[in-house]
Amino acid sequence: MSRATDRRLVALARKGGGVLEPAEAVKILERPDAVEHLIAGGLWQEALPGVLVPAASVVTREVRENSVRWWDDKAMLSHFSAARREGIWVPDNDDAWVTVDITSTKRDVKGLRVIRSRAFDITPRTDGRHRWVPPDRTIVDLASFLTRNQLDAVMLNAIRQKKASAAQVRAAAQPVRTRPGISQLLELAELWTPERETVLEGRLHEDVLSVVPCGVQRQLSIESPGRRRTARVDVAIPELRLIFEADGLYYHSTDAQIAADQLRDRWLAAMGWQTIRFREGF
Repeated sequence: MSRATDRRLVALARKGGGVLEPAEAVKILERPDAVEHLIAGGLWQEALPGVLVPAASVVTREVRENSVRWWDDKAMLSHFSAARREGIWVPDNDDAWVTVDITSTKRDVKGLRVIRSRAFDITPRTDGRHRWVPPDRTIVDLASFLTRNQLDAVMLNAIRQKKASAAQVRAAAQPVRTRPGISQLLELAELWTPERETVLEGRLHEDVLSVVPCGVQRQLSIESPGRRRTARVDVAIPELRLIFEADGLYYHSTDAQIAADQLRDRWLAAMGWQTIRFREGF
């Protein structure tokens, strides 16, 4: 093979995220065994079976993820790979992860975890180079591989970034609700409901009453001078100018919600009230 041909192949690989499409190799070399021929020449190696990268390249997780579309055009990046694609926090993992249909003959290879699923009727997200499972289903898929604390952190990160809502995750879990970890996921998703806020407030009120049996008020309205602004607080002890707030995840988890809470706390502090917040999940 001439140097000019090799340079042409390398240029194509660079355009493909470091990966050479097998069909392009066959086309340029004009031989059906182009992949085997290039490997035998020692200048190319397989990132995944049948998908080539230059032999001098380090086959990283990202390179394998870039290779998936040529390895199986129906496979979708999933689990940890799909979460990273969306910018959702997940524990570090060196493998690329994909999901394929239950009928697929594809199996795990070095550096690539292959999950075969009966629930493969998924509309993927794409950037033109990669196809990956949407965030709500990704969180459902991860439930079988994460601890409760890790899953809680993934949910919090995804919802804060508005990648998925708890309601969307609950809906995505229904077709696969018998999987390991799904019952735990559904328990966590129930924390992200308006009704949960009322439950937390009631518990906080009871806890305060158990320590201070008199002078405790629930849903107290506090007005600024001239009644230009009013704040309704969860639990308060007016005599002590002390406020207790029960912050559930539904109304008190995004950056904007937390910033609004802090602004209100400063406004109340300016009028002599101290606010103590109990945040669920923090």
